Amino acid sequence: RIPGLPFQGEKIDDQLAKLKEWVRRDSSLKRPPLLSFTVGDGHAGFEKCFIESLSGITYERPTALGGLRHVTFTVNLRQFTDFELPKFQLPGLGAIGSLGNTRFHTVSRGDYYETLTELEYGDALLGDVIRRENPDKPNIQIGDVILLPTSTSVIGQRITQQSTPLKTGFGRRDTPQRDLRLEFLRTRDRSKASFVLQG
Repeated sequence: RIPGLPFQGEKIDDQLAKLKEWVRRDSSLKRPPLLSFTVGDGHAGFEKCFIESLSGITYERPTALGGLRHVTFTVNLRQFTDFELPKFQLPGLGAIGSLGNTRFHTVSRGDYYETLTELEYGDALLGDVIRRENPDKPNIQIGDVILLPTSTSVIGQRITQQSTPLKTGFGRRDTPQRDLRLEFLRTRDRSKASFVLQG
């Protein structure tokens, strides 16, 4: 717990509003924004931290013109640590962990690579990238443990079509799927008659 330092000047409300904004979770980061905190000449502090809570805000008497003179508050800071894993072999999983893999996800009912990436990164198409990170699990089952890379290591990855029937089914070549599709269209390509029945 760190007691808040008094603010001097006319922009106290703006500074408090900024602190309150920093307490809120950023939906894209899934955490509050990171800050750097130092005390005194910089020998003590946190390189990376976030504000966990802001409380105990008290205002002293205003100035003669009605402006804020002195504010005290309590800020709870929490140190932030990057959980980057070194390169390692995962026993029983068959995948190689690398610097970009930061956490694991245990598959539950209804999970697919695409649903995991939609929840984690906001883009279902990145399921292909996670599938390539787990080559021994082309289709995940309940209870499987999946490596999830950081969003920075996923950005810029090339996404390829993994479905063989879809990859080869649409093209200029004659394939069984193309023949079925054309036959389906031919059987439904006939004139239709409409009747109105009065009762």
